[in-house]
Amino acid sequence: MNADLYEGPVPEAPDGLTKESLAKWESWWRSPMAHMWTEADHGGLLDLILMSNGAQSAPDRERVARVSGLYGLTPRGRQMLRWRLPDTGAVEVSNRRPAGKDRRARVVELVRDA
Repeated sequence: MNADLYEGPVPEAPDGLTKESLAKWESWWRSPMAHMWTEADHGGLLDLILMSNGAQSAPDRERVARVSGLYGLTPRGRQMLRWRLPDTGAVEVSNRRPAGKDRRARVVELVRDA
């Protein structure tokens, strides 16, 4: 996948999008993932933005997240598609607990301070 931002033409967004959905549409088309989409994907992306625009319930948002992954718009989707973005130099996150007091000691200390 080309890691550069997409600089090609952005398809016209459908009418009736909220400001947030319009910003999402623009960001999708300026992302590195846009290099991977073909003209055949445009209809599905239109459907996705319309679905996203009206997603209010938890099931609707889950469906949007699932379909977004099919287009590489989520980290899990990119992993599934085996697309890799360039290393941005982000700090590595550790799952280790910080040294020092254990959780119970911190909770007791917080309760005392309250």
